[in-house]
Amino acid sequence: MVQCTAVSQIDINTSENKFIAVDTENRIILWNINDPQFTKRKISKLNIDNQIFSFENVQKISEEKTAILLKDSIRYTLYPTSLPLIQINANQPIADEPKTMARFKYADKDTTFTANIGIELRGNLALTYPKKSYDMEFRENATSEESIDVQFGNMRKDDDWILIGLYNQPLKFRSYITTKLWLDIYTPAYIEEEPKAKSAADVEFVEVFEAGQYKGLYLLGEQVDRKQLALKKMKENEVRGELFSSKSYEDATKFLAAPPFKNHLPRWSGFDMEYPYENYESYFDNLHDFVSFVATADEASFTSEISNKIDIDNTVEYFLYVNIIRATDNLGKNYFFGKYNTDTPYFFVPWDTDGTLGTVIDGRRSDITYDILKNNLFERLLNTNAGDFKNKLKIRWAELRENQYSEKALIKSTESLYTSFNETHVYKREQDLWGNVGGQEDLDYTEQWLKNRIIYLDKYFNRL
Repeated sequence: MVQCTAVSQIDINTSENKFIAVDTENRIILWNINDPQFTKRKISKLNIDNQIFSFENVQKISEEKTAILLKDSIRYTLYPTSLPLIQINANQPIADEPKTMARFKYADKDTTFTANIGIELRGNLALTYPKKSYDMEFRENATSEESIDVQFGNMRKDDDWILIGLYNQPLKFRSYITTKLWLDIYTPAYIEEEPKAKSAADVEFVEVFEAGQYKGLYLLGEQVDRKQLALKKMKENEVRGELFSSKSYEDATKFLAAPPFKNHLPRWSGFDMEYPYENYESYFDNLHDFVSFVATADEASFTSEISNKIDIDNTVEYFLYVNIIRATDNLGKNYFFGKYNTDTPYFFVPWDTDGTLGTVIDGRRSDITYDILKNNLFERLLNTNAGDFKNKLKIRWAELRENQYSEKALIKSTESLYTSFNETHVYKREQDLWGNVGGQEDLDYTEQWLKNRIIYLDKYFNRL
Protein backbone atom coordinates (compact mmCIF):
# COMPACT_ATOMS: atom_id res chain seq x y z
CA MET A 1 0.00 0.00 0.00
CA VAL A 2 1.43 3.38 -1.03
CA GLN A 3 1.47 5.98 1.74
CA CYS A 4 0.94 9.65 0.87
CA THR A 5 3.66 11.72 2.45
CA ALA A 6 2.66 14.87 4.29
CA VAL A 7 3.54 18.37 3.10
CA SER A 8 4.75 20.67 5.83
CA GLN A 9 4.08 23.93 3.99
CA ILE A 10 2.97 25.21 0.58
CA ASP A 11 4.17 28.67 -0.44
CA ILE A 12 1.78 30.65 -2.65
CA ASN A 13 2.35 34.04 -4.27
CA THR A 14 -1.04 35.39 -5.38
CA SER A 15 0.53 37.87 -7.80
CA GLU A 16 1.51 34.80 -9.82
CA ASN A 17 -1.00 32.20 -8.63
CA LYS A 18 -4.59 33.06 -9.58
CA PHE A 19 -6.10 29.86 -8.16
CA ILE A 20 -6.46 31.01 -4.54
CA ALA A 21 -8.13 34.01 -2.88
CA VAL A 22 -8.47 35.15 0.73
CA ASP A 23 -11.38 37.12 2.19
CA THR A 24 -10.12 38.49 5.52
CA GLU A 25 -13.50 40.03 6.44
CA ASN A 26 -15.55 36.84 6.05
CA ARG A 27 -12.54 34.66 6.89
CA ILE A 28 -12.85 32.52 3.80
CA ILE A 29 -10.11 31.04 1.64
CA LEU A 30 -11.13 29.63 -1.74
CA TRP A 31 -8.68 27.34 -3.52
CA ASN A 32 -9.34 26.02 -7.01
CA ILE A 33 -8.36 22.35 -7.12
CA ASN A 34 -6.98 22.76 -10.65
CA ASP A 35 -4.06 24.71 -9.20
CA PRO A 36 -0.82 22.84 -9.95
CA GLN A 37 0.13 23.58 -6.33
CA PHE A 38 -3.04 21.96 -4.98
CA THR A 39 -2.36 18.61 -3.34
CA LYS A 40 -4.40 15.82 -1.80
CA ARG A 41 -1.57 15.05 0.60
CA LYS A 42 -1.77 16.12 4.20
CA ILE A 43 -0.79 19.75 4.74
CA SER A 44 0.20 21.55 7.91
CA LYS A 45 0.60 25.15 6.67
CA LEU A 46 -0.17 27.49 3.78
CA ASN A 47 2.11 30.46 3.25
CA ILE A 48 0.00 32.92 1.24
CA ASP A 49 1.91 36.09 0.37
CA ASN A 50 4.15 35.58 3.43
CA GLN A 51 1.12 35.19 5.68
CA ILE A 52 1.19 31.86 7.52
CA PHE A 53 -2.09 29.95 7.84
CA SER A 54 -1.74 26.82 9.98
CA PHE A 55 -4.14 23.90 9.65
CA GLU A 56 -5.99 23.26 12.89
CA ASN A 57 -5.54 19.58 12.11
CA VAL A 58 -2.98 18.25 9.65
CA GLN A 59 -5.22 16.69 7.02
CA LYS A 60 -5.92 15.89 3.42
CA ILE A 61 -8.21 18.32 1.61
CA SER A 62 -10.68 17.85 -1.23
CA GLU A 63 -13.61 19.66 -2.79
CA GLU A 64 -15.99 17.82 -0.47
CA LYS A 65 -13.92 18.47 2.66
CA THR A 66 -13.30 21.89 4.19
CA ALA A 67 -10.53 22.73 6.63
CA ILE A 68 -10.00 25.20 9.45
CA LEU A 69 -6.86 27.33 9.26
CA LEU A 70 -5.48 29.60 11.96
CA LYS A 71 -3.71 32.90 11.49
CA ASP A 72 -2.91 34.93 14.61
CA SER A 73 -5.52 32.83 16.46
CA ILE A 74 -8.20 33.84 13.90
CA ARG A 75 -10.05 30.93 12.30
CA TYR A 76 -10.42 30.81 8.51
CA THR A 77 -12.40 28.23 6.56
CA LEU A 78 -10.62 26.78 3.53
CA TYR A 79 -12.97 25.73 0.73
CA PRO A 80 -11.46 23.80 -2.18
CA THR A 81 -13.56 24.34 -5.34
CA SER A 82 -13.58 23.03 -8.90
CA LEU A 83 -15.49 26.05 -10.20
CA PRO A 84 -13.58 28.78 -12.07
CA LEU A 85 -12.36 31.53 -9.77
CA ILE A 86 -12.73 35.21 -10.71
CA GLN A 87 -11.13 38.09 -8.79
CA ILE A 88 -12.05 41.71 -9.59
CA ASN A 89 -10.36 44.78 -8.12
CA ALA A 90 -11.74 48.11 -9.30
CA ASN A 91 -10.09 51.52 -9.07
CA GLN A 92 -13.22 52.95 -7.44
CA PRO A 93 -16.69 51.75 -6.38
CA ILE A 94 -18.57 50.00 -9.20
CA ALA A 95 -21.61 52.01 -10.28
CA ASP A 96 -24.62 51.47 -12.55
CA GLU A 97 -22.83 53.54 -15.18
CA PRO A 98 -20.39 54.49 -16.52
CA LYS A 99 -17.99 51.57 -16.44
CA THR A 100 -15.19 51.63 -13.87
CA MET A 101 -11.71 50.36 -14.72
CA ALA A 102 -10.65 47.22 -12.85
CA ARG A 103 -8.17 44.36 -12.85
CA PHE A 104 -9.61 40.94 -13.60
CA LYS A 105 -8.11 37.56 -12.71
CA TYR A 106 -9.45 34.23 -13.94
CA ALA A 107 -8.34 30.72 -13.04
CA ASP A 108 -9.70 27.41 -14.28
CA LYS A 109 -8.38 24.06 -15.44
CA ASP A 110 -7.46 25.12 -18.97
CA THR A 111 -7.33 28.91 -18.71
CA THR A 112 -5.64 31.41 -16.41
CA PHE A 113 -5.08 35.07 -17.20
CA THR A 114 -5.11 38.63 -15.89
CA ALA A 115 -6.73 41.47 -17.83
CA ASN A 116 -8.10 45.00 -17.65
CA ILE A 117 -11.85 45.51 -17.74
CA GLY A 118 -14.46 48.21 -17.66
CA ILE A 119 -17.19 47.08 -15.26
CA GLU A 120 -20.61 48.38 -14.25
CA LEU A 121 -23.71 47.11 -12.46
CA ARG A 122 -26.43 45.58 -14.61
CA GLY A 123 -30.13 44.85 -14.45
CA ASN A 124 -33.29 46.59 -13.33
CA LEU A 125 -34.73 44.63 -10.42
CA ALA A 126 -31.24 43.17 -9.89
CA LEU A 127 -29.96 46.64 -8.94
CA THR A 128 -32.10 46.50 -5.79
CA TYR A 129 -30.50 43.27 -4.54
CA PRO A 130 -27.58 43.32 -2.09
CA LYS A 131 -25.71 40.86 -4.31
CA LYS A 132 -25.01 42.73 -7.55
CA SER A 133 -24.77 41.57 -11.16
CA TYR A 134 -22.22 43.06 -13.56
CA ASP A 135 -21.49 43.95 -17.17
CA MET A 136 -17.83 43.67 -18.18
CA GLU A 137 -15.91 44.83 -21.22
CA PHE A 138 -12.32 43.66 -21.62
CA ARG A 139 -9.88 46.44 -22.43
CA GLU A 140 -6.48 46.67 -24.10
CA ASN A 141 -4.88 48.35 -21.07
CA ALA A 142 -5.72 50.22 -17.86
CA THR A 143 -6.26 53.58 -19.57
CA SER A 144 -7.71 52.52 -22.93
CA GLU A 145 -11.31 52.05 -24.01
CA GLU A 146 -10.11 49.88 -26.91
CA SER A 147 -11.67 46.46 -26.36
CA ILE A 148 -10.04 43.03 -26.67
CA ASP A 149 -11.57 39.58 -27.01
CA VAL A 150 -11.12 36.85 -24.40
CA GLN A 151 -12.47 33.31 -24.15
CA PHE A 152 -13.77 31.22 -21.27
CA GLY A 153 -14.06 27.45 -21.67
CA ASN A 154 -16.06 26.49 -24.74
CA MET A 155 -17.81 29.82 -24.98
CA ARG A 156 -17.11 32.33 -27.72
CA LYS A 157 -14.16 34.69 -27.89
CA ASP A 158 -15.47 38.19 -27.22
CA ASP A 159 -14.93 41.42 -25.30
CA ASP A 160 -18.40 41.69 -23.73
CA TRP A 161 -19.43 39.46 -20.80
CA ILE A 162 -21.91 39.44 -17.91
CA LEU A 163 -21.87 38.13 -14.35
CA ILE A 164 -25.33 37.15 -13.07
CA GLY A 165 -25.66 37.20 -9.27
CA LEU A 166 -28.49 34.61 -8.96
CA TYR A 167 -29.71 36.36 -5.80
CA ASN A 168 -33.39 35.88 -6.70
CA GLN A 169 -33.04 32.16 -7.40
CA PRO A 170 -33.49 30.05 -4.24
CA LEU A 171 -31.54 27.07 -5.57
CA LYS A 172 -29.25 29.16 -7.82
CA PHE A 173 -29.74 27.00 -10.90
CA ARG A 174 -32.91 28.07 -12.70
CA SER A 175 -31.17 30.35 -15.23
CA TYR A 176 -28.47 27.75 -15.83
CA ILE A 177 -30.84 24.82 -16.38
CA THR A 178 -33.23 26.73 -18.63
CA THR A 179 -30.41 28.27 -20.70
CA LYS A 180 -28.71 24.92 -21.23
CA LEU A 181 -32.08 23.37 -22.07
CA TRP A 182 -32.71 25.78 -24.97
CA LEU A 183 -29.17 25.36 -26.30
CA ASP A 184 -29.69 21.61 -26.23
CA ILE A 185 -33.04 21.51 -28.01
CA TYR A 186 -32.69 24.21 -30.67
CA THR A 187 -30.18 24.86 -33.44
CA PRO A 188 -30.47 27.89 -35.77
CA ALA A 189 -32.20 27.07 -39.06
CA TYR A 190 -29.26 28.51 -41.01
CA ILE A 191 -26.57 26.47 -39.21
CA GLU A 192 -25.25 25.01 -42.48
CA GLU A 193 -24.52 28.51 -43.77
CA GLU A 194 -23.19 29.66 -40.37
CA PRO A 195 -21.62 26.72 -38.47
CA LYS A 196 -20.55 28.99 -35.58
CA ALA A 197 -24.05 30.36 -34.95
CA LYS A 198 -25.57 29.73 -31.53
CA SER A 199 -29.25 29.77 -30.65
CA ALA A 200 -28.74 31.76 -27.42
CA ALA A 201 -26.07 32.96 -25.00
CA ASP A 202 -24.17 30.25 -23.13
CA VAL A 203 -23.27 30.37 -19.42
CA GLU A 204 -21.01 28.70 -16.86
CA PHE A 205 -20.90 28.75 -13.05
CA VAL A 206 -18.04 30.68 -11.44
CA GLU A 207 -17.12 31.96 -7.98
CA VAL A 208 -16.34 35.65 -7.60
CA PHE A 209 -14.23 37.85 -5.33
CA GLU A 210 -14.65 41.61 -5.64
CA ALA A 211 -12.40 44.08 -3.81
CA GLY A 212 -10.95 41.23 -1.77
CA GLN A 213 -14.36 40.01 -0.58
CA TYR A 214 -15.97 36.74 -1.54
CA LYS A 215 -19.23 37.47 -3.37
CA GLY A 216 -20.38 33.92 -3.99
CA LEU A 217 -21.73 31.89 -6.90
CA TYR A 218 -22.34 33.60 -10.25
CA LEU A 219 -23.15 32.76 -13.83
CA LEU A 220 -20.59 34.02 -16.32
CA GLY A 221 -22.44 34.55 -19.56
CA GLU A 222 -22.15 35.51 -23.20
CA GLN A 223 -24.25 38.25 -24.76
CA VAL A 224 -26.96 37.79 -27.36
CA ASP A 225 -25.92 39.90 -30.34
CA ARG A 226 -25.35 39.79 -34.08
CA LYS A 227 -22.07 37.93 -33.62
CA GLN A 228 -23.55 35.27 -31.33
CA LEU A 229 -26.36 34.50 -33.76
CA ALA A 230 -24.14 34.96 -36.85
CA LEU A 231 -26.60 37.32 -38.52
CA LYS A 232 -25.62 38.86 -41.83
CA LYS A 233 -23.92 42.24 -41.56
CA MET A 234 -25.06 45.30 -43.45
CA LYS A 235 -23.65 45.42 -46.96
CA GLU A 236 -23.36 48.64 -48.95
CA ASN A 237 -25.99 50.27 -46.70
CA GLU A 238 -28.39 47.38 -47.25
CA VAL A 239 -29.92 46.01 -44.05
CA ARG A 240 -29.69 42.22 -44.04
CA GLY A 241 -29.62 40.65 -40.57
CA GLU A 242 -31.75 42.29 -37.87
CA LEU A 243 -31.89 41.93 -34.08
CA PHE A 244 -34.22 43.46 -31.51
CA SER A 245 -34.49 42.99 -27.74
CA SER A 246 -37.86 43.08 -26.04
CA LYS A 247 -37.44 45.38 -23.05
CA SER A 248 -40.95 46.13 -21.82
CA TYR A 249 -44.56 45.02 -22.11
CA GLU A 250 -46.03 47.15 -24.86
CA ASP A 251 -48.30 46.63 -27.85
CA ALA A 252 -45.55 45.72 -30.30
CA THR A 253 -43.70 43.27 -28.03
CA LYS A 254 -47.01 41.47 -27.46
CA PHE A 255 -47.85 41.67 -31.20
CA LEU A 256 -51.09 43.50 -30.48
CA ALA A 257 -50.53 46.70 -32.47
CA ALA A 258 -47.89 48.56 -34.46
CA PRO A 259 -47.84 52.24 -33.48
CA PRO A 260 -45.83 54.71 -35.58
CA PHE A 261 -42.03 54.48 -35.29
CA LYS A 262 -39.08 56.83 -35.69
CA ASN A 263 -35.77 55.42 -36.81
CA HIS A 264 -33.78 58.19 -35.12
CA LEU A 265 -34.85 56.66 -31.77
CA PRO A 266 -33.31 53.41 -30.42
CA ARG A 267 -36.60 52.09 -28.99
CA TRP A 268 -40.00 51.45 -30.48
CA SER A 269 -43.02 50.18 -28.51
CA GLY A 270 -40.92 48.07 -26.14
CA PHE A 271 -38.34 46.88 -28.69
CA ASP A 272 -34.73 48.09 -28.59
CA MET A 273 -32.75 48.10 -31.83
CA GLU A 274 -29.69 45.89 -31.27
CA TYR A 275 -28.55 45.52 -34.88
CA PRO A 276 -28.14 47.44 -37.08
CA TYR A 277 -27.79 50.59 -35.01
CA GLU A 278 -25.24 52.87 -36.63
CA ASN A 279 -24.80 56.63 -36.46
CA TYR A 280 -27.74 56.77 -34.04
CA GLU A 281 -30.06 55.34 -36.67
CA SER A 282 -32.35 52.36 -36.10
CA TYR A 283 -34.20 50.26 -38.64
CA PHE A 284 -37.69 49.35 -37.44
CA ASP A 285 -39.28 49.25 -40.89
CA ASN A 286 -39.51 45.48 -41.34
CA LEU A 287 -40.36 44.77 -37.71
CA HIS A 288 -43.14 47.35 -37.84
CA ASP A 289 -44.54 45.68 -40.95
CA PHE A 290 -44.41 42.26 -39.29
CA VAL A 291 -46.12 43.36 -36.07
CA SER A 292 -48.74 45.23 -38.07
CA PHE A 293 -49.42 42.11 -40.12
CA VAL A 294 -49.85 39.93 -37.02
CA ALA A 295 -52.10 42.50 -35.38
CA THR A 296 -54.34 43.41 -38.34
CA ALA A 297 -54.25 40.79 -41.10
CA ASP A 298 -57.52 39.02 -41.79
CA GLU A 299 -57.68 35.31 -41.08
CA ALA A 300 -57.14 34.21 -44.68
CA SER A 301 -54.11 36.45 -45.20
CA PHE A 302 -52.60 35.49 -41.86
CA THR A 303 -53.02 31.78 -42.53
CA SER A 304 -51.49 31.89 -45.99
CA GLU A 305 -48.63 34.33 -45.37
CA ILE A 306 -47.36 34.01 -41.79
CA SER A 307 -45.08 31.04 -42.58
CA ASN A 308 -43.09 33.26 -44.94
CA LYS A 309 -42.65 35.93 -42.29
CA ILE A 310 -41.68 33.93 -39.20
CA ASP A 311 -39.83 30.64 -38.72
CA ILE A 312 -42.67 28.32 -37.71
CA ASP A 313 -40.36 25.59 -36.40
CA ASN A 314 -38.57 28.10 -34.18
CA THR A 315 -41.91 29.48 -33.02
CA VAL A 316 -43.08 25.97 -32.15
CA GLU A 317 -39.88 25.42 -30.19
CA TYR A 318 -40.18 28.70 -28.32
CA PHE A 319 -43.85 28.13 -27.47
CA LEU A 320 -43.11 24.69 -26.02
CA TYR A 321 -40.07 26.01 -24.18
CA VAL A 322 -41.72 28.95 -22.42
CA ASN A 323 -44.56 26.65 -21.41
CA ILE A 324 -42.54 23.72 -20.06
CA ILE A 325 -40.51 26.10 -17.85
CA ARG A 326 -43.50 28.48 -17.44
CA ALA A 327 -41.53 31.60 -18.31
CA THR A 328 -44.21 34.14 -17.41
CA ASP A 329 -41.88 37.09 -18.07
CA ASN A 330 -40.71 36.00 -21.53
CA LEU A 331 -43.62 36.58 -23.92
CA GLY A 332 -43.97 40.36 -23.83
CA LYS A 333 -40.38 41.10 -22.82
CA ASN A 334 -37.12 39.24 -22.12
CA TYR A 335 -36.73 37.77 -25.57
CA PHE A 336 -34.73 38.68 -28.66
CA PHE A 337 -36.33 38.76 -32.08
CA GLY A 338 -34.17 38.54 -35.16
CA LYS A 339 -33.71 37.51 -38.75
CA TYR A 340 -30.64 36.04 -40.41
CA ASN A 341 -30.82 37.75 -43.80
CA THR A 342 -33.00 39.95 -45.95
CA ASP A 343 -35.22 37.20 -47.32
CA THR A 344 -35.35 34.97 -44.23
CA PRO A 345 -38.09 34.87 -41.57
CA TYR A 346 -37.99 36.23 -38.02
CA PHE A 347 -37.21 33.96 -35.07
CA PHE A 348 -37.18 34.03 -31.24
CA VAL A 349 -34.18 33.88 -28.90
CA PRO A 350 -34.85 33.42 -25.15
CA TRP A 351 -33.18 35.64 -22.57
CA ASP A 352 -33.19 36.14 -18.79
CA THR A 353 -35.12 33.03 -17.77
CA ASP A 354 -34.76 33.40 -14.00
CA GLY A 355 -38.47 33.56 -13.11
CA THR A 356 -39.23 29.99 -14.20
CA LEU A 357 -39.84 26.45 -12.93
CA GLY A 358 -42.49 27.49 -10.44
CA THR A 359 -41.12 30.90 -9.45
CA VAL A 360 -41.52 34.49 -10.63
CA ILE A 361 -38.74 37.01 -11.26
CA ASP A 362 -38.18 37.97 -7.60
CA GLY A 363 -37.83 34.33 -6.58
CA ARG A 364 -41.26 33.93 -4.97
CA ARG A 365 -43.10 30.71 -5.68
CA SER A 366 -45.88 30.63 -8.23
CA ASP A 367 -47.42 27.20 -7.86
CA ILE A 368 -49.46 27.39 -11.06
CA THR A 369 -49.19 24.47 -13.46
CA TYR A 370 -52.55 24.52 -15.25
CA ASP A 371 -52.32 27.34 -17.80
CA ILE A 372 -50.93 28.03 -21.27
CA LEU A 373 -48.69 31.05 -21.78
CA LYS A 374 -49.10 32.93 -25.05
CA ASN A 375 -49.21 36.34 -26.67
CA ASN A 376 -51.22 37.57 -29.66
CA LEU A 377 -48.89 35.93 -32.19
CA PHE A 378 -49.27 32.51 -30.58
CA GLU A 379 -52.99 33.09 -30.08
CA ARG A 380 -53.47 33.68 -33.81
CA LEU A 381 -51.29 30.71 -34.77
CA LEU A 382 -53.37 28.45 -32.53
CA ASN A 383 -56.70 29.85 -33.74
CA THR A 384 -55.86 29.62 -37.45
CA ASN A 385 -53.50 26.61 -37.34
CA ALA A 386 -51.39 28.52 -39.87
CA GLY A 387 -48.32 26.63 -41.03
CA ASP A 388 -49.79 23.45 -39.49
CA PHE A 389 -48.84 24.99 -36.16
CA LYS A 390 -50.92 22.75 -33.89
CA ASN A 391 -49.82 19.51 -35.50
CA LYS A 392 -46.19 20.60 -35.33
CA LEU A 393 -46.66 21.39 -31.65
CA LYS A 394 -48.03 17.90 -30.99
CA ILE A 395 -45.27 16.15 -32.92
CA ARG A 396 -42.43 18.16 -31.40
CA TRP A 397 -43.88 17.86 -27.89
CA ALA A 398 -43.98 14.08 -28.23
CA GLU A 399 -40.37 14.04 -29.44
CA LEU A 400 -39.13 16.20 -26.59
CA ARG A 401 -41.10 14.25 -23.99
CA GLU A 402 -39.03 11.21 -24.92
CA ASN A 403 -35.81 13.16 -24.46
CA GLN A 404 -35.04 16.58 -22.97
CA TYR A 405 -38.58 17.19 -21.66
CA SER A 406 -38.93 13.80 -20.00
CA GLU A 407 -39.63 13.93 -16.29
CA LYS A 408 -36.50 11.88 -15.68
CA ALA A 409 -34.21 14.23 -17.63
CA LEU A 410 -35.60 17.42 -16.10
CA ILE A 411 -35.50 16.16 -12.53
CA LYS A 412 -32.02 14.73 -13.03
CA SER A 413 -30.77 18.21 -13.99
CA THR A 414 -32.14 19.72 -10.76
CA GLU A 415 -31.02 16.90 -8.49
CA SER A 416 -27.48 16.68 -9.86
CA LEU A 417 -26.84 20.40 -9.35
CA TYR A 418 -28.49 20.41 -5.92
CA THR A 419 -26.39 17.44 -4.79
CA SER A 420 -23.19 18.92 -6.19
CA PHE A 421 -23.74 22.34 -4.59
CA ASN A 422 -24.48 20.68 -1.25
CA GLU A 423 -21.55 18.29 -1.28
CA THR A 424 -19.05 20.95 -2.35
CA HIS A 425 -20.37 23.51 0.16
CA VAL A 426 -21.45 26.02 -2.49
CA TYR A 427 -24.83 26.38 -0.80
CA LYS A 428 -23.22 26.82 2.62
CA ARG A 429 -21.00 29.62 1.34
CA GLU A 430 -23.93 31.32 -0.35
CA GLN A 431 -26.13 30.96 2.73
CA ASP A 432 -23.46 32.31 5.06
CA LEU A 433 -23.05 35.38 2.83
CA TRP A 434 -26.57 36.17 1.65
CA GLY A 435 -28.92 34.04 3.75
CA ASN A 436 -31.39 33.24 0.97
CA VAL A 437 -30.53 29.71 -0.18
CA GLY A 438 -33.29 27.15 -0.48
CA GLY A 439 -33.01 23.64 0.88
CA GLN A 440 -34.43 20.17 0.32
CA GLU A 441 -37.98 21.49 0.62
CA ASP A 442 -37.31 23.90 -2.26
CA LEU A 443 -35.96 21.07 -4.38
CA ASP A 444 -39.00 18.92 -3.54
CA TYR A 445 -41.27 21.82 -4.51
CA THR A 446 -39.48 22.35 -7.83
CA GLU A 447 -39.61 18.67 -8.75
CA GLN A 448 -43.27 18.31 -7.82
CA TRP A 449 -44.04 21.46 -9.78
CA LEU A 450 -42.32 19.96 -12.83
CA LYS A 451 -44.29 16.72 -12.51
CA ASN A 452 -47.59 18.59 -12.26
CA ARG A 453 -46.69 20.89 -15.14
CA ILE A 454 -45.84 17.98 -17.41
CA ILE A 455 -49.13 16.23 -16.58
CA TYR A 456 -51.10 19.33 -17.56
CA LEU A 457 -49.13 20.00 -20.75
CA ASP A 458 -49.41 16.37 -21.86
CA LYS A 459 -53.19 16.68 -21.70
CA TYR A 460 -53.19 20.05 -23.47
CA PHE A 461 -50.99 19.05 -26.41
CA ASN A 462 -52.69 15.68 -26.81
CA ARG A 463 -56.02 17.50 -27.24
CA LEU A 464 -54.81 19.86 -29.99
